[in-house]
Amino acid sequence: MPFLKAFPTRGMLPKTQEDQFCQLGDGNYAFDFGFPLMYGTHLGDDWLGLSATGKKVTMRVLDFWRKKDGKLKENWVMIDMVDILSQLGIDVFELLKTEVQKRNNNLC
Repeated sequence: MPFLKAFPTRGMLPKTQEDQFCQLGDGNYAFDFGFPLMYGTHLGDDWLGLSATGKKVTMRVLDFWRKKDGKLKENWVMIDMVDILSQLGIDVFELLKTEVQKRNNNLC
């Protein structure tokens, strides 16, 4: 729910020749993959502890589905969080580096 509230204007991007996009199915499984695939504006608070920024982002998304008896039973969604946070001005790797350095300094 926090993600849905944070990006209430999300939607699917139209497919262009420049995009990386793929759909594939085999038996009871299918997937949909796009870089980027979705867009949204960060309008809601409390997603990952962040206040709304009002920034527009694109989302790299991978969706897997499993069907059974002709009905969709499961859906797994992976979103490139590092990329979204980068678009919001947060460098996850720099934060991690800083945290590791702080912990190493505390060990000395």
